[in-house]
Amino acid sequence: MRAQWAKEDVAADVRRENDLPRVMANLERLRDLKIRKRYERPLIGISFVAMHRNLAELPEVLRLEHRVGAHKFLVSNVYPHTPELLREILYWRSIGESLWSRSTIRMGRMDPNRDAAVLLQSVLQGPYGPRLEGAELLWPSDACPFVSRGSTCVRWDGQVSPCLPLLHTHTSYLEDRLRTHTAYAVGSLRERSLLELWAAPDYVALRKRLEDFDFSPCTACNSCELASENQEDCFGNSLPTCGGCLWAQGFILCP
Repeated sequence: MRAQWAKEDVAADVRRENDLPRVMANLERLRDLKIRKRYERPLIGISFVAMHRNLAELPEVLRLEHRVGAHKFLVSNVYPHTPELLREILYWRSIGESLWSRSTIRMGRMDPNRDAAVLLQSVLQGPYGPRLEGAELLWPSDACPFVSRGSTCVRWDGQVSPCLPLLHTHTSYLEDRLRTHTAYAVGSLRERSLLELWAAPDYVALRKRLEDFDFSPCTACNSCELASENQEDCFGNSLPTCGGCLWAQGFILCP
């Protein structure tokens, strides 16, 4: 289940023509059926798209663990493909952090109370705040999550791409820059099997490039015109260049 809300009034504002009561009623029926039949599956996961306007809803979303029997939660930033959504993002400062501090700080486990939260905010805030070791989501990861978990993506017409962002040509915002993402396919299922495409030398080489992730740091730098597209970068890479990918830096997450 993908959610940007937990209450009906917020649902109506964020996702128009959405019927939250009906969705929740169906999930509760599924929970009750699993209890009666003693089924463990299907497991229910909640994917929450965080924005300025709905961040206060997150504690309410987490209560769905008990209400509908949710087992996993995923919190992602919104993908800013319009100026309106650009104003909703929660990572204006974090997107450029890799150009600043390389120092690290390792801290023991603390209770997640107000005192600990104030301490962490004080330590990490400012342009020269240290990197918090062991929390990869607080730091650019430089890793393709799709390749890391061995997945691939198939478009409606049979075209196979290494990831969701490359399935279709589209635009999104990298800070204030409108970036064009040109679609990239490794082949078509109408011509070759998935196994043949997966083992093809070009696709193997692309996955190796993505594992090494030797791309220019467009999400952090974003200072030249090459950052406006994924056609080429200043390290000499050609389509697809992934230095401006918000998925590879942990800003956008997929279930």
